[in-house]
Amino acid sequence: MPTLNTLEQLHADYAAFAQRPLAALTPDRRRSLLFYQGELALLTHTPPPPQTPTRVIQWLQSVAELEAFIARENRWPRENRRLPTGAITVEERHLATWVRTQRTAANGGVRCDYQRRRLACVPGYHLHPLSEQWHRHVTEYQHFTDTWRRAPLLRGDDPTERRLAGFAAKQRLAYRRGRLSARQIATLERLDFWSWGSQPPSVNG
Repeated sequence: MPTLNTLEQLHADYAAFAQRPLAALTPDRRRSLLFYQGELALLTHTPPPPQTPTRVIQWLQSVAELEAFIARENRWPRENRRLPTGAITVEERHLATWVRTQRTAANGGVRCDYQRRRLACVPGYHLHPLSEQWHRHVTEYQHFTDTWRRAPLLRGDDPTERRLAGFAAKQRLAYRRGRLSARQIATLERLDFWSWGSQPPSVNG
C-alpha cells in the first residue's frame, strides 16, 4: 500500500473526523473541519459549505498563493529591507509578511490543528526557522571540527570554513553581550575546540 504524503494524510484524517457527529468533536476539531471542507471546495472548484467563514477561504487562498510562489521561484518569499528598492515585488512582500504572521500566531496557540498541519505541508516550512538554522550551524561546526580536528578560521581558504568561523564569532559576541540562552551556551560549550575568548560575558540586570 503506497504511503500517503503529509497533505494526503491530513485530508484522510479530517475525512474521518467529518464522519463523526459534531458533538463528539473538540472545538478545535470543529473549527479545523471548516478549513478542511473549505480546502476541498477550492480543490474541486465547488462552492464551500454555507457555514464557511470568508476568513477561512481567504486563509486557504493565501496558502495556495504561497505554494504557487515557491513552485514558481524555487524559494521562499523574502522580506529583506536591505535589498534594493524594487527587488521584492508587492506579492512577495505580502506573502513574506503573511508567513511571519502565521508563525507568530501558531506559536501563540491561536491557529487550529488543521492550520498548523496544513502549513507544515508547505515545502520548506519551519515553525522556528531561526532556531533550526542556529542548530544547523552548530551541526556543521561539529562536522568541521570532527573532520579537521581544529576550529574553523576566518581567513581559511574554504568559503564554508569562513562562514562557520563567522558564525562562531557572532556567538562569542552574543555571549559577551548576554544574549545567548543557557541552553545555547551549554550546546556550544560541548563542541570540540570551542572557546569563548578572553572577554567575560555581560551581566544583565
